[in-house]
Amino acid sequence: MHNRYVVEPVAGTLSIKTVKRGRAHWTTSESRFSVDEDSFLVLNQGQTYSLELKSVEPVQTYCVFLKPGFLEAVWSSTKRSAEGLLLEEGVSSSGFFERLNPYEPTIRYQMGRIWERKDDDLTELESEELFIDLAEALIRTQHVSKLEPFRLDLAKSATREEIHLRLNLGRDYILSNLHLPMKLEQIAAAACLSSFHFHRLFTTVFEQTPHSFVTYQRVERAKRLLSRTRPQR
Repeated sequence: MHNRYVVEPVAGTLSIKTVKRGRAHWTTSESRFSVDEDSFLVLNQGQTYSLELKSVEPVQTYCVFLKPGFLEAVWSSTKRSAEGLLLEEGVSSSGFFERLNPYEPTIRYQMGRIWERKDDDLTELESEELFIDLAEALIRTQHVSKLEPFRLDLAKSATREEIHLRLNLGRDYILSNLHLPMKLEQIAAAACLSSFHFHRLFTTVFEQTPHSFVTYQRVERAKRLLSRTRPQR
């Protein structure tokens, strides 16, 4: 754990960034992501990023790196989502949406399993099975998020991708500032969109209004905080 810690820009393999205590900031050329105990970040293979920790209280991060080609190998061996649906497109270690993701039980569970066994003398078979389970959870997450841009009624795929990217910037702003008061114009400004267009497009793509998204995430975080602080009997 560290109070102050900086990692200079480095390019890595596909990785999952989590924080077990406090808040850490990962920065890429496109965005700055503020990750806490209730969010996680996936950075693509080859993405250059830096890390910064500055906190009065110690911060503890936990990251998992998948070796090149591992995710693709897992996908090619299954090619099915958790619901048994055939994935129409392949999964690439360089093709994830790089955005903040709210607490996801399956990802957290698989990351926790690896964390709990990190100091054990695992056999190669045990280690690979843990990472396969995590990779499958990532694939399911990616499959769901890939559907989002197609909810936009736009002819050009490049336009859909650009709008989706901007909406994710607004979504990242929300998840990074749930502890602060927020106005629609502030969130829309983070996405470089007008308040009206941001509200309409966000609702279309994520199937809930910005206000509903904020409210839901705050309630879920409050529940998890209570569960962490509740005395054990």
